[in-house]
Amino acid sequence: MRINASRDDAAGSNIISGLTRMVMGNQQAQVNTLHGVSVAQTMDGSVQEVNTLYQRMRELGIQSLNGTYSNDDREQMDLEFQALYKEIGRIGNSVTFNGHNLLNTDGEIGIQVDFEVSQGNKVPVKTINIGNLDALSSNPTPTSFAKSQINQPTGFDGIINVLGIPLGDSVNISLAGETLNISYDIANGLLAPNTATANNGAGFNSVLANWVNTNSALQTAGYSAAFNSGDGSIVLSNSNGDVSTGAMSFSAIDGPLGAPFSISQTSIPAGTPPPEPEPPGSAMDIRTQASATTSIDTIDRRLGVLTDFLTETGSTLNRLQQVHHSLQSKIEIDKGVRSIIQDADYAKTVATYTKELILNQSATAMLAQSKNVPLNIINNLLR
Repeated sequence: MRINASRDDAAGSNIISGLTRMVMGNQQAQVNTLHGVSVAQTMDGSVQEVNTLYQRMRELGIQSLNGTYSNDDREQMDLEFQALYKEIGRIGNSVTFNGHNLLNTDGEIGIQVDFEVSQGNKVPVKTINIGNLDALSSNPTPTSFAKSQINQPTGFDGIINVLGIPLGDSVNISLAGETLNISYDIANGLLAPNTATANNGAGFNSVLANWVNTNSALQTAGYSAAFNSGDGSIVLSNSNGDVSTGAMSFSAIDGPLGAPFSISQTSIPAGTPPPEPEPPGSAMDIRTQASATTSIDTIDRRLGVLTDFLTETGSTLNRLQQVHHSLQSKIEIDKGVRSIIQDADYAKTVATYTKELILNQSATAMLAQSKNVPLNIINNLLR
């Protein structure tokens, strides 16, 4: 080597130290990359298997929907359905890589792919919790909020006098800063902006529900109303949160005749959606056509999440493989540069050595010849 110690070339020695750091760091990064490939391949194979199991479960669900089967037949189908779901649970809890759980945690494993330490030099390999796929789907189970049921009012009445003028109840309604007046009128026709008419309690609530569902400000605020023609009630809900029984207020002016106006409201508590369990704790089954339909919808959402995850995992695999090839090129280049600085130029050194050897041998030969000349002359004279 040309440089064996810093005294041989102080500047060159410093450069060699930096190049060695790069070479050794990138060699370890290559090993890291291969470990990352192994992690991604492990997850890819396991998720592919979960995907296959869900596909078979969906196939069983489609079979259960066929009307030619009896409930006993569906019970038998459900035995395989549940067994497959238990296997999904086992896979989710058992797939690990060097102690890292890969299929029961939503997170990522960072793979260091360069000799320099920075966040940009880590390639994330994402993990997935297959027991929480519904929360990751684009169409999760909607959150349930408390609602208010407004029952059909009583005493909403009046008369039309001989001049054709309605004489009856008039009710002012207020919700989220928006107001409406509903007055008694047999014709049940629209009178003016924010004013409507109705001729009985059911008609009152029908007009009220239509107002909630067509008022742009209330729609923006998330309100909606569902009118039940059977009992004349409406259910007031909000997609953004709970609706209390006092959210909608009523102020009535009773007409000269009939019973006093009265309206009652009751609270509908928020349903508590069951937490998404780790498989196989789900209540999914295909024992009936209705439950099979629900299970198929759930499986479709989960298959969508798994497909997206497999696409991302495949992309990460390709990226890590490209990183490995890139590191190999960088290592070879850095080694070549280091060799140019550290190692002697063998061809040049051999040429110089050969030249000096020839010159030394020639000088030796000439010196020997010069010593022989006087001796030859004396020998010739003595003859």
